[in-house]
Amino acid sequence: SLAMSDIILTFSRAAAWPTRLDVPGLQDWLPGPPAAVRSFAAQDTVAAFAEIYVGPDSTAVDLEAVVRGANGRELYAAREPLDRARLTADGRYRYVATIPLKEFTPGRYVLKVTAAAKSRSESATRSLGFSVQ
Repeated sequence: SLAMSDIILTFSRAAAWPTRLDVPGLQDWLPGPPAAVRSFAAQDTVAAFAEIYVGPDSTAVDLEAVVRGANGRELYAAREPLDRARLTADGRYRYVATIPLKEFTPGRYVLKVTAAAKSRSESATRSLGFSVQ
């Protein structure tokens, strides 16, 4: 009853690459077109989009987006409860994490997005690797 889409990324310079956007409504959530690029400059800001799908009988859900470096150190974290008022009629919650990379040193990183039900041991997680040059 709790599931998550894949993560879609864009970044502050994504408009420089021609990209076709075929997902209706996605442009309302992301500041630029989806990007296949997974290597960014430290001056970039990355936006990560995911949809969380909850059943009609689901309990409260907490969302978390965390970026860790190769050494396991947390460099970015955003945590928030799922606001049921923001659910679509068909039980989807659209989530965007905006990650400024200005404090990131060159290296490899992993973004992990987790949706966890509060009263059940149910969760959905997606991870995505990227690098900063």
